[in-house]
Amino acid sequence: MTGIIADIDTVEQAILDRLTAAAGPAGPWGYTVPTIDSYGSELEGGPETALARGAAPAIWVVFGGEEGPDRQGFRRLRYSIVILARNYRNERASRRGDGTNPGTYQLLKDVRGVLANDGLGGLLARPLAHLRSRSLVSGKAVKVYAFDVEAKIDDQARYITEALGNFAHFHVDWDVPPIGNVQPPLPAAEADATDDVFLPTDSEGAGP
Repeated sequence: MTGIIADIDTVEQAILDRLTAAAGPAGPWGYTVPTIDSYGSELEGGPETALARGAAPAIWVVFGGEEGPDRQGFRRLRYSIVILARNYRNERASRRGDGTNPGTYQLLKDVRGVLANDGLGGLLARPLAHLRSRSLVSGKAVKVYAFDVEAKIDDQARYITEALGNFAHFHVDWDVPPIGNVQPPLPAAEADATDDVFLPTDSEGAGP
């Protein structure tokens, strides 16, 4: 049995995996996106810098901060999915696409469709929530938008990723609190009391 505790990196990678699968040759989008990655300052020199590297269309995921825990004990992680589209025909084509290359509107719609109400395979305490979409850069041939989402995670949860197998033996050690003049330290090297419960296995005729 192995478990995964959701954290900033695992949630970000799960989002990237979802987008990469959707934009792949066998994905539902019907087009490919050559750049899907964690954001690494690609737009600091302006979108032209990213375009010069051949990154169009492009999707980057960037961690935007966290809040919490909330009343339910969940931490809230914020991510922005940054979307870049280019089309030299005209401004309308960079937003809406031209029938061959997707525009930012199509990319936003498809990203929302993939991530909406997605629990990322049980990694999250609640499905991803769409916070807002916003324009970052609006040029004649280049559009950059951000799609913001919130992920709620449970620091205490252990998410099982493998089958438990045949549960046949339950064992627990008990540490009895000190009474009277008995002094700590506790727990002792050996348990003060133990309990063992053995359940009949399938081979012994138990259960259906």
